[in-house]
Amino acid sequence: MKLMYKKECLIQVATCLLLVCSSWAQAWGVSSSHYATTSKLASGNWAKIEVKEDGIYELTATELQALGFSDINAVKIFGRAAKMMSESLEAIDFDDLDQIPTKIIDGKLCFFGEGPLTRSLTSSSTTQYISYTQNSYSASSFYFITDDATYTKLEVSEGTQSTTATNVVTTSYNTYHHEEELSSPGSTGKTFLGEDFGTSKSLSFDFKLPNFVAGSQVSLYS
Repeated sequence: MKLMYKKECLIQVATCLLLVCSSWAQAWGVSSSHYATTSKLASGNWAKIEVKEDGIYELTATELQALGFSDINAVKIFGRAAKMMSESLEAIDFDDLDQIPTKIIDGKLCFFGEGPLTRSLTSSSTTQYISYTQNSYSASSFYFITDDATYTKLEVSEGTQSTTATNVVTTSYNTYHHEEELSSPGSTGKTFLGEDFGTSKSLSFDFKLPNFVAGSQVSLYS
């Protein structure tokens, strides 16, 4: 995964913004107790890493040492997926960063990171399909790493199997999504356009389908 940068403290910019949000929240009837008194990033040593898509990520001891963390067992991860937030202030039910469960496997710190793409199941009169929503303001999610002893380790809990599996599944459905945001008409707002069909009426897209089962049905939605 891509390692971004390390800073002693990630603060600043917030004073005026917090004051504006505080008065706005009161106007909308949101209690001031909804907000953290201080950000988790206001103290301690932190590193910032970038995640572009959903998946399980791993950080080696060498990578963590390069960021200034000598003990992999003391490292915790905080963050939140960069999904599109509601434009209604009343619908925002979080404030500060959440701690992300981690697990050390084969000497590597593993965690599940979420990218900025939102998936949802959409139904039509004839079928169901997965629809996607890009974050209009960020192409990445960011997570923050610390070894601050203030926080306890949050580990992934082990699952238990109460019964023996009788049905062995060897295939599953998969989805692939292509959406480029290459230009913004007027350079303002949330409208972004992808490939230009103005000069060419057709374009070719290369989708790699590893382990594709021959004879399977493929559906295309746009």
